[in-house]
Amino acid sequence: ESALTLGEVAALRLYTTSTFRLINHPLRHPEAGIPLPHTTRLLSQALKKMRAVHLARTEKFKKVYLWRGLKDCIVNEKFEVSGGTEPACMSTSTDMGVVAKYAFSRVPLLFRILVSSPMEMGAQIKWLSVFPAEEEVLYPPLTYLKPLHKQAIRNVPHGMVITVKPSFPS
Repeated sequence: ESALTLGEVAALRLYTTSTFRLINHPLRHPEAGIPLPHTTRLLSQALKKMRAVHLARTEKFKKVYLWRGLKDCIVNEKFEVSGGTEPACMSTSTDMGVVAKYAFSRVPLLFRILVSSPMEMGAQIKWLSVFPAEEEVLYPPLTYLKPLHKQAIRNVPHGMVITVKPSFPS
């Protein structure tokens, strides 16, 4: 129903492998150039199409929380006040246990992503993922995260959970 092209499906599938680094790193550090520009464009197009289909199908939306985990990461004061934009694709999961493994470190950071409308939902890519158990929900580059609440992770001296609200680029 989303009329994804073969190239878009391939780009999404490729993203679920270790190749995601070749897509995300250059978007965060563009001075080095983008090694997979066509794949990156196809991925972005696919995410927009999948979001449109999700919006069209949604009749009664229930609020959900998604999770994103980062290891050895501390957010700065500016983010805590104003939020920030992820320049690359943003992987999240419906399963906090999955992201806790990715964040496991001396300074874990978990984003608890409040999705209160279908307009804020990323693309569910489990159906084509190399790792379907990760329950991945993918957001396009330039997704903005607005901080709502911050709390320490119990029994983890430097761990933090920040509840955020996503909004998409237009």
